[in-house]
Amino acid sequence: MLCRILLLSGIVAALCASAATARPSGPDPDYRHRFRETLVNRASPVTPRIAAPWSENVDSLSTCLQTGYYLDLAIEGDRLYAATNYGVEVFDISDPHHIRFLARAATPYDAYEVGVKSGHAYIADWRWGLYTFDMRDPGAVRSTNERSAVPYLLDDLQTVRSRAYLAEYGNGIRVLDVSNPAAPTSLGLHRPTPFTGRICVDDTLVWFADNNAGGVIASDLRTIGQFRAVGRLVIQEYITDLSVRDHFLALAAYQAGIWLFSFDRPDSFVVRGRRDFGDVWIDDVELYGTTLYAAATNGLHAIDITDPDGPELVWSDDRFTEGLAITGTYLYAAHGYRGITCYDIRDPLQPEVSARFMPPYGVFEVAATPDAAYVLRGNAGLLTLDLRDPARPDTASLDPDYSIADLVRVGDYLYALGRSLADSIDYILVYSLSEPLEPTLIWSAQIDADFDMIASCEPNSMLLALFRYEGGIELWDISDPEGPLPAGRINDANATSATLSGGLLYYIDVDLALHVVDVSEPIWPGEMGLYRGFEYAYDVVARDVQVFVADGDNGVVMLNTSDPENIARVLSVRTDWASYLTLADSLLFVSDGVGGVRILRLNGFNPPTLKGRFQTASWPTEIAIAGGLMIVADREDLAVGRFHPLGIDDDDPAPLPGAFIFSPPYPNPFNGTLRAGFTLPSPGWARIVLYDPTGRQVWSDRLNDLPAGRHEMSPLYGAASSGGYLLKVEAGEAGSLQARWSGAYKVILEK
Repeated sequence: MLCRILLLSGIVAALCASAATARPSGPDPDYRHRFRETLVNRASPVTPRIAAPWSENVDSLSTCLQTGYYLDLAIEGDRLYAATNYGVEVFDISDPHHIRFLARAATPYDAYEVGVKSGHAYIADWRWGLYTFDMRDPGAVRSTNERSAVPYLLDDLQTVRSRAYLAEYGNGIRVLDVSNPAAPTSLGLHRPTPFTGRICVDDTLVWFADNNAGGVIASDLRTIGQFRAVGRLVIQEYITDLSVRDHFLALAAYQAGIWLFSFDRPDSFVVRGRRDFGDVWIDDVELYGTTLYAAATNGLHAIDITDPDGPELVWSDDRFTEGLAITGTYLYAAHGYRGITCYDIRDPLQPEVSARFMPPYGVFEVAATPDAAYVLRGNAGLLTLDLRDPARPDTASLDPDYSIADLVRVGDYLYALGRSLADSIDYILVYSLSEPLEPTLIWSAQIDADFDMIASCEPNSMLLALFRYEGGIELWDISDPEGPLPAGRINDANATSATLSGGLLYYIDVDLALHVVDVSEPIWPGEMGLYRGFEYAYDVVARDVQVFVADGDNGVVMLNTSDPENIARVLSVRTDWASYLTLADSLLFVSDGVGGVRILRLNGFNPPTLKGRFQTASWPTEIAIAGGLMIVADREDLAVGRFHPLGIDDDDPAPLPGAFIFSPPYPNPFNGTLRAGFTLPSPGWARIVLYDPTGRQVWSDRLNDLPAGRHEMSPLYGAASSGGYLLKVEAGEAGSLQARWSGAYKVILEK
């Protein structure tokens, strides 16, 4: 589960009511600059996912190739259930030396906690409620309860025997009857404190964090209508997790390490030992005999508590760890995007890796024809998807011989950069698409440099440009696709993005300058012009002398390069966070960070017209266009949509926002500048406050006399330490002191 934040009573309601949607992953615009890590991986089963939550002039058809961000684990029999941020996955663990994926089910957003009863998985979606899935038959997973709306944030979920316990932050502990696992029913609410947190259940009592007082409450919840607290412990620290076993209580506290207590009764505690972990966030603790396991941001740790007065750290695995589950002599650990590990703990103080499950690598690059999409995923090879029925994509073929770094389609051919899995040598590859569903490798050649990017180019280009971060650019003549030839080179270009158009090469260097190079005679490339004036310059595309640069929160910058010695900045199109661009005829597709994809209709050097939007699950990293389909790769999956941008009158301008919007802050997690953007539907004012986990105000600012539209602020966090924070915005109309709109997001500072 992601780091929890202490929410004050005065701000809980605003956060619960916020319509903004948090994502756990932040922007990573530099991912192309690193050659793909070799992973033991495979093509994932193609399974549908919940459609995009909104789109404008775009039909959301399907989502597939999900990758997991593993947060919380639960075990029942020989099945392991994992909350994966977007839903739940189930695995066969009958053989602890092999974790075998069985099936998944999706929820919209923040699926942080998982419980299980008789093959039914319960997902606590942090802000959207409780979902129930029948996963007894992995081949026929079905939702038995689409969503139980809960008007409070769900901070934890535990299932024990016929009961489930929900920590409703700001309300109390909800007790559910799951004797009929397909239809949980409420047995009542236990509310000794509204600010309940993590839960642990032993034989007779339910223990839970009291984040109002900074401690723990033990309650007897066995008899309906007679719920009662029977013990309390206050240490005045924010509790991130707890574990109870054999009259010992272990508490993990925010920036206060791990505390050990012994007790004879739940109202009488003796402080035993304490282990300091500095600023490290500890997300899960499990007592196992005389060993305590701690899942933390800096890894998994085994602590010897044979002498509880002097706990000793004896073993660590530095793999970032979120959640833990133990069955018999095996410990399972969730590592976010880095998968799941099974440890043999027959020697509890020296765990040994028994098995690892690596999730399918995130989808970063894609090319397409009207019938097929070509996807690279780590060392899974070149994966081809059948899109003849775009609502039901299916795996068509897989070439597993190369770890593909980048690919681009030019006419009826697919050009790729790949590393052979047999000899670890880098090659340039050419595939024929005469049979779109079965690309045929027709030519390959070893390349000397470690190129990992290919410049975008026009559909009929006779030239290909290979480049790498902090390296040169190599030009190839592809007039004969069955025998490409090296044609020229630009040394020390240090390119981060490049595109070919009309005999010119445009590239961005590491200093964020745009270079214009004449490559009509590629053997003698000649630089014609240089333009500076970008803040981010993530990507560049061009149509003749009209050049577009994705410049982060400065939007899309349009340049006129008709006179390369005097390049003119024409205008900027404001977006949330422009990062990657694709041109298709007169349409420009913009990766807009967590805002998904924007579709702009180009009108010469006049301002483009907004023609559509397409929401994706995560940060779009590549957009392929073919036959009216838009195939979008992002960190977590591949989304397919059909766009209709010509259905809007060209004379209609993009409307002003009709509602208050608080966009997800980025990057998140952050360790530099944190940007918070919001949109006002009418002129007014705004105030933004950053709270630490204790509810202390770290920073605030107020802006007055704001026009309608989008605005941005960058909170200052000064000497604040690593951990979770709450960023809240309040806004009101001009002339009114009363806040009319509000929103809040969890943010994580990583120093």
